[in-house]
Amino acid sequence: MSCFRLILPFIFSFSLFITFLQLNGQSKNQEAQLFLREIGNDFLIRLNDSTSRILPIKEIGNRYKMEFQHHFEFNPGILVSSVEEVLRKYNMETKVIVEVESCSKPQVIYSFKTNLSTNKDLIACKLRTLPLNCYTFYFTLISPTGNSSSYYFILSLLLGGCLVLIILIFSLKRNKHLYLGSQTLIELGKYRFNPDLMVLSHHSTEYELSYKENQLLQLFCSSPNVTLEREYLLNQVWGDEGDYIGRTLDVFISKLRKKLLLDNSVRIINIRGIGYRLVLEN
Repeated sequence: MSCFRLILPFIFSFSLFITFLQLNGQSKNQEAQLFLREIGNDFLIRLNDSTSRILPIKEIGNRYKMEFQHHFEFNPGILVSSVEEVLRKYNMETKVIVEVESCSKPQVIYSFKTNLSTNKDLIACKLRTLPLNCYTFYFTLISPTGNSSSYYFILSLLLGGCLVLIILIFSLKRNKHLYLGSQTLIELGKYRFNPDLMVLSHHSTEYELSYKENQLLQLFCSSPNVTLEREYLLNQVWGDEGDYIGRTLDVFISKLRKKLLLDNSVRIINIRGIGYRLVLEN
């Protein structure tokens, strides 16, 4: 349970980051669809068609697919003018690649690329007006610095990463204090010992315990004012590791003693020839 509480901030931060990316992606998709729908509306108006409906625009890979309710005569020059008019209206530097297909024969029958800053990308409209038919438009939007989706993804990644980092730092700082109120809190005089977090605190002073120190202090807390034999402590903490020597236990006891100097009513004493005892006067 304690491990879950420790990783909970990471899970929350990661979920928040993913949500941030999704919302950012949705926002950019909505902006693109509004921009393209205005191109479609302008195109129909130039055809003197104020009743036909533009069907929902679909995002397919890095392209947007636009379909219409009714058939119409396709005039390439009108489509180019509509794209340039909307680009000029919004003062957009975005390059637009437009491809036109016939619904009955899905192959590109006309395409061009244009933007507001230059007309060099514009392919001359040499194709005459095509007969009444069903046509589908495909749009690819490219920002001046490259692919727009990649640009916004990188920007979202940086902003989201900063947000996650801030949340994690805040959570890690707060965790020690929040979890000290859990059921695993052990009072040792004026000290507060949380074995789950491996933290020993005395008012505003906090000590981060090593794994071995934490195990030893748990053993002492389970049997306060009782002498624990050296062999018992070594077996419980080091087990069958076989890499400990007699002085190893003394070194870790010495480390714990230094951390308990702030309260004279709590101390670990040596019982010569037997072991150690955690003495709690109160």
